[in-house]
Amino acid sequence: MPRGNRAAAAARRFTIAALATLVAACGPSAEKLEAARLLRAVEVVRAAPPRGDVEARLRLVDALEREPATLPVALRAREHCGKAFRAMFEAEGLLAEAEREMTREAPKITDVAIMTAGAERKVEESRVAMEACDLAAGALRTIAER
Repeated sequence: MPRGNRAAAAARRFTIAALATLVAACGPSAEKLEAARLLRAVEVVRAAPPRGDVEARLRLVDALEREPATLPVALRAREHCGKAFRAMFEAEGLLAEAEREMTREAPKITDVAIMTAGAERKVEESRVAMEACDLAAGALRTIAER
């Protein structure tokens, strides 16, 4: 191959490599992608039908808690939102159990009281964690929408 053709081929390869690098650099940052992915996982749990199958909704929380995260805000969102929604869904499960007990011919009132008290504790746990969840999700939204 003549010297001029080799130089032209090398210049084309360099240009193609430079363009590929430039195109890759123009995409969303890893930080933005992670924030969007974690925010989507939170929104999937948040959109779960109310009063639906508790086990199915807890599986959504499990999926959220398994989402990989490296950003501090993403770690906080995953932790606080997982805790908030898990507690809320567990409270609903306890209340459903108490309601089933009350439909029996001879309900065990002590069991109903224990389940109801447990549900109240879970609701309070959820309320506290939900405040932190909302703050972290808002921060994720800010990063994702930059």
